[in-house]
Amino acid sequence: MGTHLKFEWETIKSLPSCQTHRAKVIGGWIINQVSVLKDNRGHDQYLSDSMVFVPDPNHEWIVDY
Repeated sequence: MGTHLKFEWETIKSLPSCQTHRAKVIGGWIINQVSVLKDNRGHDQYLSDSMVFVPDPNHEWIVDY
């Protein structure tokens, strides 16, 4: 049987100009960072989106809020 993980984004940081999330995956974490800008009507405009894998086989990374 394979390893089962529920894929779920956890917010690490949420500021008006950027949002950072992580999701537990086999062998570590996927980190997603999105840059946000408000348009002239106050709607969010997403400027950039990036993801990276961070190895952490035992999922020991604890985020202090």
